[in-house]
Amino acid sequence: MAYLKGSYLSGSTQFSGSLAEITVVTGSSFTGSFTGSFLGDLEGTASFAESSSFAITASYINNRYEETITGNSSYTITHNLNENYPIVQIYDNNKEQVLPSTISSSTANSVFVEFASNFNGKVIVKK
Repeated sequence: MAYLKGSYLSGSTQFSGSLAEITVVTGSSFTGSFTGSFLGDLEGTASFAESSSFAITASYINNRYEETITGNSSYTITHNLNENYPIVQIYDNNKEQVLPSTISSSTANSVFVEFASNFNGKVIVKK
């Protein structure tokens, strides 16, 4: 695994092979463009574009909101991620993923989750 500490890559820096084992430590940054495929997690403030028919732009990557819910069959979760189509995951107290009856994006900052009966667990919302 390669660690980049206090490193800066910019302009036309090119890599060949795999970047699968690079960990960027605080104080490191990449600027310029990236062409190819990417698999993994980006943390911090970043922008990423893939040259094909779509682009992914993010000012906050790995932003997430987590809330413990108890005692009701429906919940409005205010996540404040400014995302109309967030990823919503729900886990019970045994850490097993659960699919509710309904998940709807109420606003860019909240989702509505409904279960068939009262539910206790965690709701995780990601941008």
